[in-house]
Order: sequence, then C-alpha cells, then structure tokens
Amino acid sequence: MTAFRVDVSARVDDKIARKFGADRTTTGGPSFYDFETGPLAAARLAFSRFDGQREAAGPSIRTVTIVDPFFGAVVFTDVLVGEYAVEVADASIDTTYWDHVDQDPADYSVSTLPMSVPTCSRSRSTRAAAGSQRPPGTGTMRSASTSSAGNTSR
Repeated sequence: MTAFRVDVSARVDDKIARKFGADRTTTGGPSFYDFETGPLAAARLAFSRFDGQREAAGPSIRTVTIVDPFFGAVVFTDVLVGEYAVEVADASIDTTYWDHVDQDPADYSVSTLPMSVPTCSRSRSTRAAAGSQRPPGTGTMRSASTSSAGNTSR
C-alpha cells in the first residue's frame, strides 16, 4: 500500500480556526491546536493510506469518521488531488453524537473514573465445571493492578 501525502485545504483550516480560535476558552473549550493535534491528525494518518479506504462518492473521494473523546464524532472528507497526494476537503462535527451515547464524558470528573482495568477472573472451563449458565466472556469481574515494571498481577 502506497503512502499518500495529505494536505489540509485552506477552507478546512479557516473553518476550524473560526470555530475554535487560537486559544482555549476560559471555560475549557478547545482551541484550533487541540483540533489539529487530535481528530485532524488522526484523519491525516487514516488518509495517508487513501487507497485502503472505502470509496465514498467515486474513486477519488473518501470519508472517515474519527471519534474523539472531547470533540465526539468528526467526519472528514478527502479528495485525490494528484498521483499520491490527497487533500482534506471538509470536516464536520456530528453535533448529535453525544445525544446517542449513554453518558457524556464532560459529566465525569477525574476522581469518578475507574482507576483499574477489569479482567475476567474465571476461565470458560472453570465456569463450565461450576455449572455456570453465563455466556462465554461474561464472567465475574475483578480489578487488575499494575506494578512499576508493567506486569499485571492477579
């Protein structure tokens, strides 16, 4: 698969700059830099493999949706402009995204987020021997702690 050069159109740069501005807001709203280094960077990476993306409206147009924990779902449209060059032609934030998820991350504080990774404590064969009626992959959950060496203890 060939790597494509990915440029961002002036139209998209202007659109993002108008929407977010150069600096974060006093209430914690994002800046142009936040958008550029978050969802736009992810879209550029995806579009660098343009020929591996699904066609959107013909062989020279692709779209990709990037789901960002701050911006939500952002749909990017890319257009082939040269043999191995593409351009991000549009970016559109799905304003209804947060309406479709159960809980908005903005409703959480860092102290309320779980600080451990759940792992399954019993194997499929152990459940079967115990006569469990649970479907595979839904065993009892417990937390795994990580040591400074990066090993997970159970």
